[in-house]
Amino acid sequence: MRIKIQVIGLVCSLVFVPLSFAKDPDKLNQNKSSLTTSNTSKLTISNAYMPKVPPVSRTAAIYLKMKNSTDVPVVLSGASTSIAHHVMIHQTVESDGVVKMKHQSNVTIPAGGVVEFVPGGTHIMLMGLQKDAFAETFVLDLIFEDQSRQSFEVKVGLPSE
Repeated sequence: MRIKIQVIGLVCSLVFVPLSFAKDPDKLNQNKSSLTTSNTSKLTISNAYMPKVPPVSRTAAIYLKMKNSTDVPVVLSGASTSIAHHVMIHQTVESDGVVKMKHQSNVTIPAGGVVEFVPGGTHIMLMGLQKDAFAETFVLDLIFEDQSRQSFEVKVGLPSE
């Protein structure tokens, strides 16, 4: 009986947990390269990389720099990629000598401003890595508050490699 309950719990977590990360599952099937507003097309993404992780790793972090060349703030509300089951925005915080990652529901890139995702700070966390996570590059889609998207390539390795 105990094994049956554990199996049911596992099945439920595999079905319902991924759905909880999607604000609107229907939006996930849209053409990922399309943008619905001109604001996000004026974001410049640079230095996007994911440090190499061992092939057995199920998690990895992405670091990058975003520059907003518009005169209005742009709100990043999520990201997606084909190489991971879940993608979240995290902030590294220290409390009582313990370092933890705290989920961020969004990040605002101020008008004319720059936001950097760096080790020990804000970063994009990939969870449930797929085997193609170990290629030289992969595509990441940033999802904005207005549901527009911006796609770009992420380098696997350190920026200087």
